[in-house]
Amino acid sequence: MLRMTALRPEVTRWSSIGIVSGIVAAPAVSLADHYDAPVMLSALLLGMAVNFMSQEARCAGIDFTARRLPRHGHVLTEHLDR
Repeated sequence: MLRMTALRPEVTRWSSIGIVSGIVAAPAVSLADHYDAPVMLSALLLGMAVNFMSQEARCAGIDFTARRLPRHGHVLTEHLDR
């Protein structure tokens, strides 16, 4: 049986990654709406601004959100535009 104490470090790590992604995503949508720019472009520009966080050990999973999620987001936006 899996104990909650074993899950706590993983939950803490993934929740911090989700928070950082939300910090980038919310302003990206707002900026894209205000300036009539693509959301993906705004997210990439804001993501470059928080790139320094990928060097920290406690945000090690940010590499996942920096590489995988934009690819999935691009596929979803292309699929929804049709």
